[in-house]
Amino acid sequence: MRELAPPAGGGIPDDDGFLLVPPRDTASERRVIELARKVRAATDLAPLWVASEGRNLLRIQLGDHLAADPAWLGVALDPALVSVAARYLGSVPLLWKAQLWVSPWAERDLAGRLLEHRYHCDWGDMRQLRMLLFVEDLTRDHGPLTMIGARRSGELRRTLRYSFDEEDSALTDEIFFSAVSRDEQRPLVGPPGTVAFADTSRCFHQGSRVLRPGLERVMVMFQYVTIASFKIDAARLARPPFAHLAAPRHGRIERLVLGAE
Repeated sequence: MRELAPPAGGGIPDDDGFLLVPPRDTASERRVIELARKVRAATDLAPLWVASEGRNLLRIQLGDHLAADPAWLGVALDPALVSVAARYLGSVPLLWKAQLWVSPWAERDLAGRLLEHRYHCDWGDMRQLRMLLFVEDLTRDHGPLTMIGARRSGELRRTLRYSFDEEDSALTDEIFFSAVSRDEQRPLVGPPGTVAFADTSRCFHQGSRVLRPGLERVMVMFQYVTIASFKIDAARLARPPFAHLAAPRHGRIERLVLGAE
């Protein structure tokens, strides 16, 4: 990690736990945006609604796509981005998930229940990062991932006696905003090509509150974890999901991010 991300330099503020990086217009990012749009256009969302657990966050798995075009790994292994993750996590990050997130406007789920977009914290690790590449313009109306800073979230967990139990981890607005001002919300918005880093374990967050019919939030999501992640048992850690994508062209740091070393 020290080799990849020396202590000097910018990064994710520890009190925030999130960071927005303006579009850099790299060849890999342009290509991934193009490919992501094609994946979205070719995907029937109906089966994804069934697996979405009553939410309008629909996840398209990108594992096969990563193997088909090097641009995907060009973004996921970009040293400038991986170094941000390494500096924040305190270790070389391990790439654990690659998905296209699609959030279409909707008021109800397939069963007719009103959709709820509750604030919560993920329990996968003490720290983890979602790196999000915006595929389309993302405004406040598109249901952006909306954060409460990490330090403030820690205070709120103590105040609310927050539980990470699956049944109790999502808080209604009534409960949540009894303890925090709405002015403390930080929506992660920007044009296509924007990259957002978000620690969804330390930070309370919500998203997919798309405000108008016809709007849709589309983002490429790469999840980076550490080898201490609570959700990774020894058997899965021995076979990281993207280790097989390591190629002779990849250096040691890239092989570590893929889990091949």
